Amino acid sequence: MNVARRELFATRTTAKPLADPAREEARISLPVVTVLTGCESKAPTNLLVFFNKTNGTITLTVPAGTDSGQYAKYIDKITEVLNGTSDADEPRYLPFRRAPTDVDVIIHGVSLTAIPNNDKDLEEEVKKAFNVTHKFEIAGAKFLKPKEEDRRSKKATSIIIRVPEAEVDKVTPSVLFMGKY
Repeated sequence: MNVARRELFATRTTAKPLADPAREEARISLPVVTVLTGCESKAPTNLLVFFNKTNGTITLTVPAGTDSGQYAKYIDKITEVLNGTSDADEPRYLPFRRAPTDVDVIIHGVSLTAIPNNDKDLEEEVKKAFNVTHKFEIAGAKFLKPKEEDRRSKKATSIIIRVPEAEVDKVTPSVLFMGKY
């Protein structure tokens, strides 16, 4: 499984709501393209721009099939242009970085006698188990059916683990968990 890391994001020195994110998205898209063109970037320049209205974080999504790593050498320039187009009283943007791409993997048939029956303990146990058996850390774990009463009369359940993109091949198409495939 090959999942392209398609997003870059930049947070601000201080989270601050945006009054008009759509205006900001339109305002910044051309300067970003201008930077990439000026740097003679071979990477596509048709990036989707999204501002988080609540905290002002900006996300750039690259075209499908393109890896955001192609933009690594232009990150400082893009951040500089972004900060240069912002009002002086607005919080500055920190350098862009690649958004983590985790993959959700569902594990069916997990014995309820082998795992805790609450979310907090489940996540802790599953993280420990994968660290020991697969030699990597998962980003999270939760029940497919979150209501404990839905699992009460069952012998087994399904859980969802959040696996770092680079580790997905270690757990799919069949995962060894708690001594069972």
